[in-house]
Amino acid sequence: MLELRLLGQFNLRFDGQPIEIPSRPAQSLLAYLVLKPGTAYRRERLAGLLWPDATDVNARSYLRQALWRIRKALEVTQRDYFLTDDLTIAFAADAEHWLDVAQLEREMTASSTTAELLECASVYQGEFLPGFYDEWIAPERERLQAIYEHKMTWLLDNLVAEQRWPEALEWGERWIALAHAPEPAYRALMLAHNGLGDVSSMAAAYQRCSEALQREFGVEPSEPTRTLYEQLSKGEGSSNPAVSQLPIGSRPPVTHNLPSQLTTFIGRKREVAEVKRLLTSTPSRLVTLTGSGGCGKTRLALQAAQEVLPEFPQGVWLIELAPVADPALVTQTLTIALGLREESGRPISTTLIDYLRGRKTLLLLDNCEHLIAASARLVETLLQACPDLTILASSREQLGVAGETAFRVPSLSIPDPRHGAAVETLSQYEAVQLFVDRARLALPQFSVTAENANALAQICQRLDGIPLALELAAARVNVLGVDQIAARLTNAFRLLTGGSRTALPRQQTLRAMMDWSYNLLSEAERTMLRRLAVFAGGWTLEAAEAIGADEDAAGLIQPDDVLDLLTQLVNKSLVIAEEVQSDRARYRLLETIRQYAREKMLDFCDTDCVWDRHLAYFMQLAERAEPELRGPQQVLWLNRLKDEVDNLHAALDWSLDSYVEAGLRLASALYQFTTRYGSVCALAEKLQRLLQQPAAQTRTALRAKALEAVANLISWNGELAEARSLAEASLEIYRELGDVQGEAHCLDTLGTIVCLMDDYEVGRPLVLESLRLYRRLGDQAGIATALLDLGGLADNKDCERAYAYLRECLAISREHGDLIGIGYALSELGMVALRQGDFTQAQRWLEEGLSVEDAVGGPDAMILMYLGQLALRQGDYTRARACFEQGLTVSQETGVTVIALWSTANLGYVYLREGEEECAQATFAEVQQRFREMGSRIGVVYALEGLASLAVQQSEFERAVRLYAWADATRASIGDPRPFVEQAEVDRDYAAIRAQISEEAITIATVKGRAMTVEQAVAYAWEQRTA
Repeated sequence: MLELRLLGQFNLRFDGQPIEIPSRPAQSLLAYLVLKPGTAYRRERLAGLLWPDATDVNARSYLRQALWRIRKALEVTQRDYFLTDDLTIAFAADAEHWLDVAQLEREMTASSTTAELLECASVYQGEFLPGFYDEWIAPERERLQAIYEHKMTWLLDNLVAEQRWPEALEWGERWIALAHAPEPAYRALMLAHNGLGDVSSMAAAYQRCSEALQREFGVEPSEPTRTLYEQLSKGEGSSNPAVSQLPIGSRPPVTHNLPSQLTTFIGRKREVAEVKRLLTSTPSRLVTLTGSGGCGKTRLALQAAQEVLPEFPQGVWLIELAPVADPALVTQTLTIALGLREESGRPISTTLIDYLRGRKTLLLLDNCEHLIAASARLVETLLQACPDLTILASSREQLGVAGETAFRVPSLSIPDPRHGAAVETLSQYEAVQLFVDRARLALPQFSVTAENANALAQICQRLDGIPLALELAAARVNVLGVDQIAARLTNAFRLLTGGSRTALPRQQTLRAMMDWSYNLLSEAERTMLRRLAVFAGGWTLEAAEAIGADEDAAGLIQPDDVLDLLTQLVNKSLVIAEEVQSDRARYRLLETIRQYAREKMLDFCDTDCVWDRHLAYFMQLAERAEPELRGPQQVLWLNRLKDEVDNLHAALDWSLDSYVEAGLRLASALYQFTTRYGSVCALAEKLQRLLQQPAAQTRTALRAKALEAVANLISWNGELAEARSLAEASLEIYRELGDVQGEAHCLDTLGTIVCLMDDYEVGRPLVLESLRLYRRLGDQAGIATALLDLGGLADNKDCERAYAYLRECLAISREHGDLIGIGYALSELGMVALRQGDFTQAQRWLEEGLSVEDAVGGPDAMILMYLGQLALRQGDYTRARACFEQGLTVSQETGVTVIALWSTANLGYVYLREGEEECAQATFAEVQQRFREMGSRIGVVYALEGLASLAVQQSEFERAVRLYAWADATRASIGDPRPFVEQAEVDRDYAAIRAQISEEAITIATVKGRAMTVEQAVAYAWEQRTA
């Protein structure tokens, strides 16, 4: 006999022998036909069902090939199982066969025995056709799973009632293994363990249930489960037959009109569980799902309603309001959905109330937003008159009825844009799961690969995890690659079209969905939404009032109107409100809504005015923040600037061509913040572009400040010669203008840059002059900055002077509550102690500095590098590597190339000490080249000293001596002697050298080394090793 198993597998056998059908579409065709033997399906229907994206001609051809493959595989049976003609195909009704699905579907009656239920349930080995993704399979899979759960509930009821405890345990565990935290199964385990007298195992079963529900759905056990546990814990199970025979679940079928879904329901476990809880375990009888268009309100409502069917035995009814345009027809639409008829001379509302009163019923009112007032009136009337009625509504805003509980439907979870898109982790995100599932409907072989993972993550991020947008994008994979789809999302409304022809018109394209929401707004709300599109990355109420209101007193929107309009847009799910800090809320638009609103903004003549107000507001914000970044309120202002980084750069972009002065003011106010928290390169590039404009050529204090800002920024990027030139130009202007404050600031910047170029004899006096001017002005913040730089630039052999500078800097910073200054001073003090070899004091200062820096948003790349150097000198190479790698990441994020390069050089020493000689050699080769390009001789020295130490490890003793001798001579020439702790390491290397070669050989190698130029030293370091 032919035997076909589709539950948990696709397995075809004849008389016990396996039969292979190597084609997945052919397997799907056989499964579809065998489910309803004798049903003749038209060929065009089958072709369209299984090959929806193929042309009619191709699909019919594929169907013929699939049928041929099935028949070919079944030749061993020596009979034809199919009835075919030119129009139809059927699986023969009289064909002898056995099908596991048919066994599962066997009708059970009140007289059915437990043995019959056992036989029926045993065929279920898992979900229907796992790994198949044809559209028809998902609803069939859900239907069969519901049948299985219903029969398992019935079976466990019988086993418990008959006190067949071991079997109840076996079948309860089996259900748990095949499902997601089925509570009835856990209740059966509790009763069975109790029946066997094992109270501890009963309690363990309850604990497992609680943990499974929390893990899968984020909810607690339901009231029946908790009640059962409490009764069994009190010992009532054995003495009270009603407890031992407590029903596991409910058997009778429920009445409903919920549609069978044609696609798989993805994710949303927690959301479904929460909606179910609100519907069944809370006093609220009106639950409204709110959210932006396309976020999945309807699908979530349908899924939750499907899962609470047993809780509403008198019916669960869907009332679709989307096609209804006339508010007067809302009540009639509900009447039709319930199958009621209007009675002459009797109000229709009375008919409804008489029908629903006394019935435990759930009504699902879908898409209420365009009929909000009429829906609210009807809901209020019904709930007041029908105490057993519960209503689940979906709407873009709340109905506003007393007792209403709102549940905001979030977007699907998306990959974090700050982290990489690894193939193995992407599948945990709901947005990715949905995209992949729907993509396979369009292109069955679609899969996530290393090549498309980043683009797929970008799609999910840029579409904000909105299900409708993701489904429309996924439908394009049959004509566009994932990279192409991601690239075209800058015009999402053009790309995301072509939804299901049977869907509502507004759900067939992203633009239609947005048009629907936009047209429901008042004129003032539309205007406000358009103006909010100017923001990037969110905004505060203060910003919305400054930018959203009209400047004209007779304008449509006045400052006092903004809060009300913003509230309305939040209520209508077009704006998202988020609490960033306890004293301040932020608002944002989903990216798709922002794109739409920005398009609308461009259609109106006030666009430039809105952008102008945006620039003015954020320029003033940056200028207010600048002095606060060195005072007691710096954390507050740092957080504000971090929140507004996208807006600040958007405002700066708007200024580039026409608003040069405002742009210079904004960028110059931001540059110190940017060196720590922003993108150094991006800000420097924009400042340079502004400085090239004709309007920026006047020799003003603003131009001088901007020149100094660029100098500072590009110096961190290693462009030292250009930075020095710009700083000198800035200083010249400040002196022309007699601006002593600006001169002091610029002298510090210039002196630091010159020292980075290894010219300490010129650089240190410039910073000392800066300190003298700051003291004359009484500028405590300036004094602290100059002292900090002098401490960091002090001669390695003059540690007492360095300590003096840094201790005074620390005292001033603490007096003024300057956490950033405190952190910098502590880190430099720690470095001075480290250079002296005082590891205990170095660790104390560096760790204190690290804790201070954590308070202002995390460690700076510099202190991470210092901590890494301390760990390196202490021999803790694991920690050293971690610190250097973290510092490298931080410096790369902000574009601080200098620190990134030094962190890389230090990693070379970690590789060296851990014996990874090839890695060490490659690292030193890379950094010496980049240091030479930068013009940092001390950087080249540091790299070649590493190669010298490597040469010692490789027994290349003469090479080591020559490289160390060259390094000593170069350090002497630039006035940067080797720190004590590094000299100790060199001394150890020399001890090893002296144990192997003579003093005469060392002397000769030393002379040769001192005579080398930098080019010769680099070339010599890479000469072929001798035998």
